[in-house]
Amino acid sequence: DIDMIITDIETITFHYGAWRLRQSGQVRAIPLKEDNDFLLDLDEPIDVIFCMTVFEHMNKPLEVAKRFYDQLSSGGLLIFDYIKSDGYGLDTQQGVDERYAVLQYIQANFDVLHGNIDSEKTLSTTVVRKR
Repeated sequence: DIDMIITDIETITFHYGAWRLRQSGQVRAIPLKEDNDFLLDLDEPIDVIFCMTVFEHMNKPLEVAKRFYDQLSSGGLLIFDYIKSDGYGLDTQQGVDERYAVLQYIQANFDVLHGNIDSEKTLSTTVVRKR
């Protein structure tokens, strides 16, 4: 028995995922709203967060990494990657500017279980556990 939350900005991909999973009593779809700075605000702790190909698109990636830490249960997992970008296209300049700080924060507060955190390279799938 597990409960899952899918969350994203309200794009066609998010709505399609919510529609596909609508009959599962174990999945909640929560859109991220502009009036809450596109941040997820939950009262209950989360055991695992997947953040794949997202950090480089964020306006406040360091704040999001800190919120992930706060939201994770003790020993919870963060599974993520972080593209080394130049800030063009859909990537944000904040995603570029805060990349080093985000990775330093993760290294200071999580144990790496899989992958390597190297601020000079694109990170492939990396698994870290909250200390």
